[in-house]
Amino acid sequence: MNVIEVRCCCQPEKLLGWLPTPDRLYCGGRVTYVIPPRVDGPVLRGFTIQPAAVVVFEVAMVRAKDSSEWLALKGDETPLELLRRIPGFQENLES
Repeated sequence: MNVIEVRCCCQPEKLLGWLPTPDRLYCGGRVTYVIPPRVDGPVLRGFTIQPAAVVVFEVAMVRAKDSSEWLALKGDETPLELLRRIPGFQENLES
């Protein structure tokens, strides 16, 4: 498994974090993640269940001002709260 950047689709210079990915990726491809359900709150009181979800990201080519290029996942307006629920997601705490 490799790790790939997750970038904001509207502002590609904004790095949201990193996700584990399969070894073979290509520009225009898709990567799918299954987010397990989660229960929030005390067990004896009321609680909230966040249902399982599936998130699909497009693999895109990022080009820097110095002409370097690399692959990244397009965030496609995926909320950070949902990204945090994907197993293996590492948030960029510097953004």
